[in-house]
Amino acid sequence: MLTIRKPITGHRLLFFMFLSVLFLSGCATVYNPVTNKDESTLISEKGEIQIGQEAAISLEKQYGLVKDTKLNKHLSSIGNKVAKKCGRPNLPYTFKILKTDDVNALTFPGGAIYVTEGLLKEYENDSQLASVLGHEIGHVCARHIIKKMEAQIGYSVLYGILLSNSKKDIQNLSNTAFSLLSLGYSRQDEFQADELGIKYAYKAGYDPNGMAGFLKVLKKNHKSNASHIDVFFSTHPHIDDRIERSEEIAGEYK
Repeated sequence: MLTIRKPITGHRLLFFMFLSVLFLSGCATVYNPVTNKDESTLISEKGEIQIGQEAAISLEKQYGLVKDTKLNKHLSSIGNKVAKKCGRPNLPYTFKILKTDDVNALTFPGGAIYVTEGLLKEYENDSQLASVLGHEIGHVCARHIIKKMEAQIGYSVLYGILLSNSKKDIQNLSNTAFSLLSLGYSRQDEFQADELGIKYAYKAGYDPNGMAGFLKVLKKNHKSNASHIDVFFSTHPHIDDRIERSEEIAGEYK
């Protein structure tokens, strides 16, 4: 996960609670294609998409985007191909490149997905890149960020806050989304996203060994490019564990 520059504290936590409520449509039940179960939620799919889109605007202002047309077209081509095979193919997925040498990828709720310029210098083939994008798509399909949001705030608190539709609250959404992302995912969520990423990439026609291959490349290059790859290592489970599990999962698709 990329470093977030503004932690959530004090009055900004209050903003966080208000902003979340903006996108609630009451307690509803949604089908989770990852768990194959109906799940209760306070944040609708429409709200999930709007949260991600608002946060994406601020992220792009903070880091800037790589404008290389050919590179962006290639990234989007692979990303859209994988997204069509995921559990939530109808979300408005976007795939963009952040202007930073840190090696990482991240996603906001609703399908706004980013890879860094540094990551694109590391991968060796399209199957590896497809698995990375599949991993981020997996976070979206499993609603990992939304679940973290609801768990952190608490249902009772959400119900106790008055609804607000002010423009100022909406503009502050990006800061709160950044703060939540900076906390990172749980080990279980990361492994689940790896599994989903391999599955979606394979269904899209890519080599299921792409995930393990990419992780091996990062491990190999870590000594010569530690300062940038450390960002990736610090926000994910131990790379050897991920390689082992990725190879086991890939073996199921042979």
